[in-house]
Amino acid sequence: WKPSYTQYFAKFHPRRLSAEQFYDSINTAAMAERPLPVRGQRDLIYYANQLPDANEPKDDWRVRTILENLGRGDWYLRPKTQEPSLLQLLYLMNSDQIVILTHTTDPNVSLNRVIRVDAEAKTDEEAVRTMFLATLSRVPTAEEVKTILALGKNRVRREWLSDLQWALFNKSDFWFNY
Repeated sequence: WKPSYTQYFAKFHPRRLSAEQFYDSINTAAMAERPLPVRGQRDLIYYANQLPDANEPKDDWRVRTILENLGRGDWYLRPKTQEPSLLQLLYLMNSDQIVILTHTTDPNVSLNRVIRVDAEAKTDEEAVRTMFLATLSRVPTAEEVKTILALGKNRVRREWLSDLQWALFNKSDFWFNY
């Protein structure tokens, strides 16, 4: 590999998802899409990539907080960045907004991915496979399945599926476009 090959797209360099891409991916994987309020917009917007301005949605601080913490920036003070930071990682691991997407006892989440997989999957292995495919777009390895099933033993399946999806959201495989 030589830097001069870059112009030929001879090799793909992994890149971190933008804040909007990450927000859209996490909501799609969790089946938690909901309309984003945009002033003056008649059509419903469900994806952050459709937002017309870096200051939108003005009326939903939860969405703005997630996007800002992931590097969205604004027009005046902060430039947009795709560089990962320790603050972003800590935010994702500890933010109640991310946990709510997977947690099954939240009254605002009527039917998320965890609830559906728990209801539809016949076996625990099938549930793990479905969660991996929906979140990381890949099948889990045999070692991953074995570890997850061992950690979920003697627990309610819905609870450990929620923990699994939270862990997958925090995995580097989810953060990067390979």
